[in-house]
Amino acid sequence: MENEKLDKILSEISGMKQEISGMKHEISDMKKDVSEIPGMKHEISDMKQEISDMKKDVSEIPGMKQEISDMKKDVSEIPGMKQEISDMKQDISGIHLHLENVTDRKIELLAENHLHLIDKLNEAIRVSDKTLIYETEVAALSEEMKKIKKRIEKIENKPA
Repeated sequence: MENEKLDKILSEISGMKQEISGMKHEISDMKKDVSEIPGMKHEISDMKQEISDMKKDVSEIPGMKQEISDMKKDVSEIPGMKQEISDMKQDISGIHLHLENVTDRKIELLAENHLHLIDKLNEAIRVSDKTLIYETEVAALSEEMKKIKKRIEKIENKPA
């Protein structure tokens, strides 16, 4: 019986050794996990920063909603702008037609009449040039007449 008790104790000690060996193994794993904690702290810090950034982005959403609302409003005004552009195109076409049909024709008439005016001006200049020559000749003859009159007066006023 004592042998049995010893065997039983031995068996229990052997089981305890196995449990202690398992515990040593678990403690070793725990130490390994604990050694990774500083890296995890850095990762947690990064995650906190990312969460902070996300909160900041979320706080900007109302402003973005307003901007989107404004953009929708602007987009809703596009059909009216399209109509205005269409009206402007029609106006421009009308102006273009007016230029072709009315203004261009009147410019052609002016150009044609301008040639006649230039011819008349050139003729008037020739006449004016002749008139200037005649005026110069008349002035010279007038001076000559004055001299002759003075001579005649001198001759008449001389005692004979």
